[in-house]
Amino acid sequence: MNRDFTVFAHRGASSYAPGNTMLAFYLGVWMRADGIETDVRRTKDGKLVLFHDTTIQKLTGIEDETRLLRDYTYAELCDMPFHSRKSDQIDRIPLFEDFLDKFGWRDLHFAIELKEDETEAEVLALLEKYDLRKKTTVTSFTFDRIAEIKRLRPDYRVGWLRQDLGEEELAAARSIGAEQVCPRACNVTAEKIRAWHDAGFEVRTWGVLDEALMRLVYDCGADGTTVNFPDRLLAYMKENPR
Repeated sequence: MNRDFTVFAHRGASSYAPGNTMLAFYLGVWMRADGIETDVRRTKDGKLVLFHDTTIQKLTGIEDETRLLRDYTYAELCDMPFHSRKSDQIDRIPLFEDFLDKFGWRDLHFAIELKEDETEAEVLALLEKYDLRKKTTVTSFTFDRIAEIKRLRPDYRVGWLRQDLGEEELAAARSIGAEQVCPRACNVTAEKIRAWHDAGFEVRTWGVLDEALMRLVYDCGADGTTVNFPDRLLAYMKENPR
């Protein structure tokens, strides 16, 4: 991968298939995304699975909003088909290790978002098992989680997900040796990105909800972004090479 802008299929190509499923990940690879972004949570019986929300309502259609993902065992979750709102595709929830086994050998970057506390050591152990240190950035909105990753393994790359970043946030990221800052796409400008670069950080955005934001983050000089529709971003990049 020689691009200076990394396209991460956000939960896979999640505009076209249920997010965080094998189908969505394979679609992202087929579309030639540079990387995959995904989210790690733990089930009732301690399995690490890939899922974004705390509840399962959105992808299963189950009406009870109080039932959390962690209220179910992995076997129970495997009995539930996960649907896409934007298509008739269905799939099932994957184990984190199964994802690493199927995709870790590929020429991809990985953005692994920690959604829960006390998953750091196990996530690192699995990344080590599949020799993915050089290809992975571990991220979180929760500062203590990426700080724990750095405490356990200072040689692993981390990124801090934020709505925006000022001097206080940059100082905190610098204090743990974070390599990447991850602002929301709608909050970036070319001036901010230059300042974050000057502070020594890579800039990878999130929250690209439409093609206008897609173009914004690329044109402003970010180093990459997560995107639900990697095919459209890659087409724009081909038409507008840096």
